Amino acid sequence: MEGYKKVFKIFLVGQEEKETAWLSKMSKEGYHLVNIKFATYYTFKKGEPKNYTYFIDLKETCNLDEDEYKLMYSDAGLDYIDNSNGYYYFKAESKVETDLIIKNEQGRYLGRLNSQKKVILIAGIMNIFIFGVNLFHHIGENVSYYWTAYLNLAVGLVCLFAYLGAKSKIKQLKESGVIQPYKTKLKDWNSLYAVSVICIIFVIIYSIIVVIESFI
Repeated sequence: MEGYKKVFKIFLVGQEEKETAWLSKMSKEGYHLVNIKFATYYTFKKGEPKNYTYFIDLKETCNLDEDEYKLMYSDAGLDYIDNSNGYYYFKAESKVETDLIIKNEQGRYLGRLNSQKKVILIAGIMNIFIFGVNLFHHIGENVSYYWTAYLNLAVGLVCLFAYLGAKSKIKQLKESGVIQPYKTKLKDWNSLYAVSVICIIFVIIYSIIVVIESFI
C-alpha cells in the first residue's frame, strides 16, 4: 500500500524497552505504527516525523475489561494503537505522561516477566528433551541426517538464553525497588497456557512411543 511500510522484526521476552525505543526511532523518521500482527509483523504509516513515546503492556485476564482498560491509558494521555498476542500498544507525544503510567505499571511488568520466564523455560526444556530422545532413538546411526533433532536443540538453547535474559531483567527490577503487586499465574496467559499444557502432553506421549520402539 502506498504510504505504508511493513517490517518483520522479532523481539525476545523482556525486550519491551528495546522494542519501544525502536518504534520511537521509526516515528522520528516519519513512520508511525498503525497495526501489528503476531507480535512480529509491523505496519507503519508514512507521515510527518513525530517524537512519539511508545508503551507496550500485556493485559492479563484478571484485569479490567477491554474498554475500561483502554480508558485507563487514555486518561493517562496515551493513545491506543493495536494489540497482538495479548500485548497492547499505546503511544503519546508527552514523555511525562508516559513516565507516569510506566511507573504505575512496573510492578505488573515484573509479574509478567516472572510468568514469561516459566513458559520459556518449559519450552526450552521440552525441545532439549526431544533432542535427547531422538539421539537415544537413533543410537548407532548417523544422526547428522536428522536435522529436525538439531532444530529442537537450537530452539531449546534460544529459549534458555531468553530465560536467562528475563531472569536478569527481573533481578534488575527488584534491585531498583520494584514490587510485584500480585502473583501473575501461567493461567493469566490465556491460550498460551493451554498450548503449553498440550505441548507437554504431546512430548510425554512422543517420548513413550520412541522408548517403546527402541526396545521392539
